[in-house]
This record gives sequence, C-alpha cells and structure tokens, in this order.
Amino acid sequence: MKCYGGGSGRKWFPLLAVFALMCMAVSFSVRVFGANDVSSEIAEAEGKVREAYAAVLDVESLGVNASGLVHTMNRAVHALGDANSAFRAGDYENASLLADLCVGFADDVSAEAGNLKKDAESRPSGLFMTAALSSVGVSVLFVLALFGWRFVKNRYVKHVLKMKPEGVVSG
Repeated sequence: MKCYGGGSGRKWFPLLAVFALMCMAVSFSVRVFGANDVSSEIAEAEGKVREAYAAVLDVESLGVNASGLVHTMNRAVHALGDANSAFRAGDYENASLLADLCVGFADDVSAEAGNLKKDAESRPSGLFMTAALSSVGVSVLFVLALFGWRFVKNRYVKHVLKMKPEGVVSG
C-alpha cells in the first residue's frame, strides 16, 4: 500500500501516533487549564459573596431595612451553589457562567449596601430624634394640662360662688 507522499504507510504510523498523542495531551492540558480557570472564578465569586454578606450586616447594624439586599444575596448564593455543582460535574462552561452571574449579583448587593449605608449615616440618629420629639411632646402636654386645670378650677369656683345656700329646716 502506497501513500501519496511515497513510501509505505508503516513509515507514517509513528508520526501519526506521535501527532495523536500530542493532540490528546494538548486537549487534556486545555481541560485542566480550563478547570483551574473556573476554579479561580468560583473562588473569586465566593470572596465577593463574603464581601457582600459583610456589607449587608453593616447596613442592618445601622437599622436599615435590607430585605431587598437579602433577596439578591440569596440569588447570588444559589448561583454560587449551582456553579460549584456544575464544576464538580465537569461542566466548566456553565460553571464559569454561573460564577460570573454570582459575581454580578454580589457586586450589585455591595453597591446597594454602600448606598444604603451612606444614606443611613447622613440622616440624624433615630434615637436622638425620638428623644427630642418625646421631650417636646411631654412639655406640650404638661403646659396644656396646667392651663386646662386652671380653666376647670376657675370655672368650678365661679359656679360654687354663684350658688345660693339653702335654708336648713330644723326639726
């Protein structure tokens, strides 16, 4: 059997075998390199989720309602879990996409938490406002009660002074 390049097929067999082995080695190294990339993407996503969680805790410690942030945080955690599952299953493309989705959610949470924190720190303290308004309310109530008592007392005294004594019949 002759090949187009001349010579027998046995001369080309070692060359083809080496070529096939090199292709398999390159494909394996690409797969391992892809797995390492996806693993680092998932690790980055985990770090972003930790940062977002810390930001949400900071905002909640200021007394801000962070339920919307918690909802978005849950979406990030679910995407991270799905990315880990896809990575373990060998589906590196979906794992990479889900890790990127998780990073996007976590970045959104961190940015919104920063905005809420700035808003919360710029407004006056809720405790101070409550104490000030309560003091004003108690003062107004005291003054109104004082004037109200004087009004009622003066009216009662005038009414009593206008009364005529009734004669007592002795028996």
